[in-house]
Amino acid sequence: TLVDAYQQEQAEQASENTSEAIGELEATIAEIDAQLAVSASEELPDEAQTAQRIADIQRRAELQSRIDELRVDSQLASTGTTLISQAPLPGSAGGGGLRMLFVAGAFGLLLGAGLAYLLTVRRRTVDSRLEPGLVLGAPMLAEVPDFGDERLDTGLPVVGAMTSASAEAFRFAAGALDIRLSSLSARSLVAVSALLGEGKSTVVANVAIAIARQSRSVLVIDADFGNQAASQLLLGSGQHRHGITELAAGIMEFEQVVQHARPLPNVKLDVLTRGRVGVAAPDFFQSERMTTLMDELYQRYDVILIDAPPLLQVAYASALLHVADAALVVVPHGVAIAEVEELADRLQFIGRPVVGYIYNRAPLRAEMMASEGSMADTLGVTPSAPGDNRSVGSPGKTVEASGARRAR
Repeated sequence: TLVDAYQQEQAEQASENTSEAIGELEATIAEIDAQLAVSASEELPDEAQTAQRIADIQRRAELQSRIDELRVDSQLASTGTTLISQAPLPGSAGGGGLRMLFVAGAFGLLLGAGLAYLLTVRRRTVDSRLEPGLVLGAPMLAEVPDFGDERLDTGLPVVGAMTSASAEAFRFAAGALDIRLSSLSARSLVAVSALLGEGKSTVVANVAIAIARQSRSVLVIDADFGNQAASQLLLGSGQHRHGITELAAGIMEFEQVVQHARPLPNVKLDVLTRGRVGVAAPDFFQSERMTTLMDELYQRYDVILIDAPPLLQVAYASALLHVADAALVVVPHGVAIAEVEELADRLQFIGRPVVGYIYNRAPLRAEMMASEGSMADTLGVTPSAPGDNRSVGSPGKTVEASGARRAR
């Protein structure tokens, strides 16, 4: 009919206009992403560069929001909803009932399309190292590749695979944290992630070692009472019987419960585990004794790292954020954007500053594979001579040529 033809023409025109508008917005976002990538490479940005980066991030968020709105409108327009209905013939029986049935069906299609779109948005994942920064409003401190991509057989590459891209990423994180902590006049950090199994404890252990190697005294408090993964990495299995709960209860002295991390020459890195005294974690970390204890620990250490349980799964993780000066966020590649958004909302509600985020388990990129020679000064060893395929971390041992390593 003429009405159907008119509706079809209007729908096609609207779809064409929407696609054109989205294309222009996406092109603008691509330009902003390029600018953000350049600014992210600046190690010490000045105030003007920092202000411009914040403005770019806000502008990008606004453009993305507009794209989402246009896509919702496009989805609604394509559901087949009738905006102009033909009048029933005079005297036709049941015309009103049929019309109501049609309207109900159209509404059902509309509702289904809207729900489908919302589910699609919630299932979107983080596929770029810069995406979490747009949600968290914080800088990326380091991009840590997936250990599997480098075929690492250790959870502590800063010790067991010093020339790996992963180890270098943790050293980058340590350097960036040093700058951020100084700018915030902060000395303690709570490491948080959205959910269990996102590699937070592994990040804490490696970053702690990297910071300690910068001639800093570091204490790791393993406050993930139900996991203690950081303690296992730094102390080994079965080496964490007494800890912070005995210290807070006054049962033992500090020297009786603190443990030095597995043999690391010329490094002051200690660990406080959970301990064996039964406590209610939320009350424990909000107590006056915990506040006093932190003041005492500041007298002993330059940096204190607290490994917290998942912020979206364990309630007392929020209490830990009030214990430390700031938060360090760990975001794994492929996590749902909705989870990062919820994490950002929780952090904003609690009101603790975020020093930045570490993009964890990222796909290994070619530019992340620094040559062994370029890291020689960092590792304190002598670079190999040209044509000599010896590992700078293990003098005298032959290894694959760097080109072969990249091809794996």
